[in-house]
Amino acid sequence: MADNPNPRDTIRILIATDNHVGYLERDPVRGNDSMVAFDEVMQLAKSEDVDMVLLGGDLFHENKPSRKALYQCMRSIRLNSYGDKPCELRVLSDQSVATEDTAVAHLNYEDPDINVAIPVFSIHGNHDDPSGEGRFCALDILQVAGLVNYFGRVPENDDISVRPILLQKGETKLALYGLSNVRDERLFRSFRDGKVRFMRPAMGPGGEDEWFNLIAVHQNHTSHTETGYLPESFIQDFFDMVLWGHEHDCHIEPRLNTEQNFHVIQPGSSVATSLSAGESIPKHVGVLSIHKKSFSLKTIRLKSVRPFVIRDISLSDEKAIRPNTENKSAVTAFLIEQVEECIGEAIEEWREAQDPEDRDKTPPLPLVRLRVDYAGGYDVENPQRFSNRFVGKVANSGDVVLFHRKRAQATRKARTNIDVDDTDLLAEHDSLDKIKIQTLVNDVLSKQTLAILAENGLGDAISQYVDKDDKNAVKQFVDDTLTTQMKTLMRMDVREEDIDQAIEAQKEKEAEKFAKKVGREEQGARKRAVENDGFSEDDMPPPRRRQVARDDDEDEEEEEEEEPQPSIRTTKRAPAAKKAAPARKAAATSTRRGRGNKAKSPTPEISDAEDDIIEDEEDDFESVQSTRRKAPSRAMPPPKAKAAPARRGAARQSQLTFSQPSQAPSQTPRKRAAVEISDDEDDGFESMKRPGRR
Repeated sequence: MADNPNPRDTIRILIATDNHVGYLERDPVRGNDSMVAFDEVMQLAKSEDVDMVLLGGDLFHENKPSRKALYQCMRSIRLNSYGDKPCELRVLSDQSVATEDTAVAHLNYEDPDINVAIPVFSIHGNHDDPSGEGRFCALDILQVAGLVNYFGRVPENDDISVRPILLQKGETKLALYGLSNVRDERLFRSFRDGKVRFMRPAMGPGGEDEWFNLIAVHQNHTSHTETGYLPESFIQDFFDMVLWGHEHDCHIEPRLNTEQNFHVIQPGSSVATSLSAGESIPKHVGVLSIHKKSFSLKTIRLKSVRPFVIRDISLSDEKAIRPNTENKSAVTAFLIEQVEECIGEAIEEWREAQDPEDRDKTPPLPLVRLRVDYAGGYDVENPQRFSNRFVGKVANSGDVVLFHRKRAQATRKARTNIDVDDTDLLAEHDSLDKIKIQTLVNDVLSKQTLAILAENGLGDAISQYVDKDDKNAVKQFVDDTLTTQMKTLMRMDVREEDIDQAIEAQKEKEAEKFAKKVGREEQGARKRAVENDGFSEDDMPPPRRRQVARDDDEDEEEEEEEEPQPSIRTTKRAPAAKKAAPARKAAATSTRRGRGNKAKSPTPEISDAEDDIIEDEEDDFESVQSTRRKAPSRAMPPPKAKAAPARRGAARQSQLTFSQPSQAPSQTPRKRAAVEISDDEDDGFESMKRPGRR
């Protein structure tokens, strides 16, 4: 930029982002911090006599700001942007790009009924984005009130067209683009698929670009996930400047992107919304001066921001404190001394940022944060009790200290660098499609360490999610585990230094409990498989109510027979047993009385004389079982009973069908009795007749 550009050809813009008006407004100490900081930003715009103010999103901290936050914001804008000074910016484009309401489809300083000296342009961020019916946000209220020019709306996330507001002052032309916040993953996909278009103004007479192209965005700047950010390479190279919002770290100095050949400015937030290292960087805003295609930036430090000092401490580096001893008092005294030093450092930094005439004023209570690593055998105090010592000395008297323990480097590598040998997995299976998800899960979990969750339980939950499409399996497992851990720790009343050991013990207990549960389920499955012997539950006969005695002494002889046939042997036989009794009508009736079911073949009947003999000699009988080779699976008895040796005279194989007839209330069940098999022509036997219904 030229050393002394003509002020009539220079557009001066005050840039700021992430004001978060209304943050912690209910806090008795920090409740007004965000409002005071934003008021200072607007006062700087007036004192610096800029042409416009450009905000990069998150003007409000909440989607629905309170009346107090809305009032204070509107008050600051009105007192500092309204005035008799005419705005020298001329609009060359369609003004409807700034609003969708045709009744107020113009920039506020073009309204003849409002005297706007310093117009405010703003996009929305992720905190104050549109929602609800009509897709309105707080900026729409400021827009219709004539206080803010809200631009950069994104009506459709998968079809984005960015149109600029064309402004001119003297010989300098500014194309102002706005891209309000869109979910990072969705915007990443839209850029990748070519669904984001930028409309450019016409070139000059000689084909040169006369416009200074400036865009304001509000997205993640760093790659938190693979697609959870906006890469700078996605922004087209015809831009000259990118104002980046959303990130609170203050990097106000312009940084050149050598690949895209544009500069990036990240002002950061004007108020600390978290006690992190990035928020401790001094807060700044900037005045961007644009002259034709060149620019310059004047950085201004905010003086009303509450001072903030953060310090990382590792107790193992302090030689004066001996580990693995009664060192709680020594540790507490050391940390108190560190907090006092941070308080003095914060106050000194605040005084240096003030004007000389304001350095004698009473400084605000500072923000102080100690992040203490107490790994290695150090006894520390409760963080809440420790922080309460500094009530009236710091603004965050509830969370001054944060205790943590760093894990070993090897453990961290083991948890992040997971090496899954897919060659071995493929060698064990014919193809990748045949690899069970349980195999992959077990292989991955076996190579890392989980602090709270049991590996076998998590593996089973993932398998349920993949194999059975149970979308709540993993969430349910995690919630149940955390609930159990919390209840156990509260019941045990564990000391703070023993929490890790208690969690590890509870984790092992849960893993052992889950392993026993799986073992019981597998044992039951094997038992059912042996009992069913390959048959489905529909093919299995109903449970028998009459049991036939078994002679265990003849098991070995039965196994030696090549073709076992069902038979009944007895020490005494009645004459009626030599030939099957003729079928009676009662025997042909189905066990389900009243439904009209009839048998297709006669059923063998037991005579009275035979009943008497069998009841007296019931213990001498051997159990009966038919072979599966020829017998219908529907009438197969339980496979545990073994078949008796076949008779030479038997010409064909027979089978019994047992049933569960319902007993009438007035009848008494008969004693258990054995039944001799009939060798009649038809093999389809019906159920035994019910007692007392001959």
